[in-house]
Amino acid sequence: MKVACAVALVLLVACSSSSKSKSGPTRTRGSHKVTWQSFAPRGFGFSITMPGKPQRIRDWIGDHDPNGYRSVDAFGSEFRRPLSAFVVVALLPSDAMLKEEGGHNNLKGLEILIGGDDAEPASSLPIKVHGLSGTEYIYYFREEHRHVKGRVIDGGRRIFVLLYAADEAASLNSVAARRFFNSFKVVRAFRVR
Repeated sequence: MKVACAVALVLLVACSSSSKSKSGPTRTRGSHKVTWQSFAPRGFGFSITMPGKPQRIRDWIGDHDPNGYRSVDAFGSEFRRPLSAFVVVALLPSDAMLKEEGGHNNLKGLEILIGGDDAEPASSLPIKVHGLSGTEYIYYFREEHRHVKGRVIDGGRRIFVLLYAADEAASLNSVAARRFFNSFKVVRAFRVR
């Protein structure tokens, strides 16, 4: 339940951001203008294009287990009409966790960051993102009018979770969702352990 609350918090809370972002083209979405920006927070090893200015929430799960993750950082932006949210979570495994896993990242169970702790994905598919392995999950919450597509990606030094939530299932394959997911890249230096 703690993780589901954390996911909701990421989607709804806005905090100040200390990262650099560059303005991109403006796109009209209904009657609202959305400015897409290239977003590459210093020291996190990734870049992505997101609508609006992403906000940062530090250690939002609060995992301080020495055999767990050294840090869990989330960046996101949200729009009310139509409802949509874009989130990137960067997880930094501890040395103890990597040792326990034989020097590799274990991606099992991280889908909980996408769908919550009580949901089962409607689908899960292995994917490759710019040569990196991962899994794509889709969740449909029809009664709550919330649908989520997410990707868990092994980025080498970090594990990345990309999440797009919308109020309509068809939005999971929208131009905005594709632009968000397809723009994600890991900086080469961060691929090496």
